[in-house]
Amino acid sequence: MALAPSPIRRPLDHPVRALLLLHVSWKILLLSIAFLSPGHGYDSSSALLVSQHHPLALRLTRWDAVYFASSAERQHLYEQDWAFSWLLARLISIFANSLPLSADPLVAHVWAATVIANASHIVSVLVLYFLMRRLFPTSNKTPFLTAALHVLSPAGLFLTAPYGEAPFSFLNFLGLLSFCHARQLDVTQPVIHFLCMLTTGLSFGLATAVRSNGLLNGLILLYDAPEILHGLIFSPHKTPCLRRLAAYALAGVLTASGLIVPQWIAYQHYCTAETPRPWCNRPLPSIYTWVQHHYWNVGFLRYWTLSNVPLFLLAAPTLYVLICAGLRVMQRTRPSELASSELAGQQSFSRRLLIQMALPQLALALLAIFNFHVQIVNRISSGYPLWYLAVAAGLDEATPSQHLAIAGKQSSASILRAMIMYAIVQGALFASFLPPA
Repeated sequence: MALAPSPIRRPLDHPVRALLLLHVSWKILLLSIAFLSPGHGYDSSSALLVSQHHPLALRLTRWDAVYFASSAERQHLYEQDWAFSWLLARLISIFANSLPLSADPLVAHVWAATVIANASHIVSVLVLYFLMRRLFPTSNKTPFLTAALHVLSPAGLFLTAPYGEAPFSFLNFLGLLSFCHARQLDVTQPVIHFLCMLTTGLSFGLATAVRSNGLLNGLILLYDAPEILHGLIFSPHKTPCLRRLAAYALAGVLTASGLIVPQWIAYQHYCTAETPRPWCNRPLPSIYTWVQHHYWNVGFLRYWTLSNVPLFLLAAPTLYVLICAGLRVMQRTRPSELASSELAGQQSFSRRLLIQMALPQLALALLAIFNFHVQIVNRISSGYPLWYLAVAAGLDEATPSQHLAIAGKQSSASILRAMIMYAIVQGALFASFLPPA
């Protein structure tokens, strides 16, 4: 009897199994590097919190992971804790208190956050694969390569350690997949369309609650505003247009609530006391923007100093890919004139979705250049699918998405090798509490 094709030799015959195998193998490699990494680096805060008897947990609790784990265990006690997701901290706490992960409460929260991160990452890989299958139904290789690149993301150990990058990726991709379903149904199936838009808004809202840059997804919804308003004004059938407007408005409110609700909770805590904090009296009292500005020096051009030039150089390759991929979509996603009407319709649908996905990616790149600590773009870019697609298209020049490639096959292969090398080196540095982060 003939044996079934192996997911290693024939990954496209078993794409889901092949992606799972790649994910597990990559995680084993990164965790091995973390475990074998020496020393405390230049910061001893992890060692003060996590016992040496838990070496892997100690090496995963670096940089912002210190805040994620400690604030999950003791709740958001200090003002600077609010720079990190209140929602994710609550989820980690519930998970850690539900399972006997460790006798040490903080270590239990580290393991809970690590499980959540790794589970979120593998699910986000699969969601991304199915999102790309929706956009390119005639190709299996491009969706597979796009999802595989997300496994090998330069975010590396940040998608394994107690961080918000993996949950954000999962929620962001899920919102995009739901939005893709909604756009395909549109007004033909109003109930399912409304439910898909509700799922889109919930996913984007939860993504925003995990990482504030999820708010950029509002650009995806705003892109359709002119079309909706045109229908309301000129269409003789107002009811479908009103239903569509209501669905989009609800999705937008849910997206924004991911930022507003945690701010409201913080406002109730800090601004109703006898001595309110300085940010409470601002026209838009946001603890998040205050903490980022006051404690981490985040703001327009505040990172533009001579000492930070190496960090701009470190982020430059990722910024280049993000911007080129976004601009490529804007310029090149035109339906083929020789295609059948059905195929041309699919191409037009995919083109519009790709342009909408390009908007938050381009906005993220610009914010990273002018506002953020620029080096974090190497990890927060992990939750944006378009640049993976642009590299995947270059790796397979025969696919329908080849016109989206930002480089030829050889150069795209070089980008892939650079991603893998960066993630490996960064994993060793992260585990040793050494920059960059």
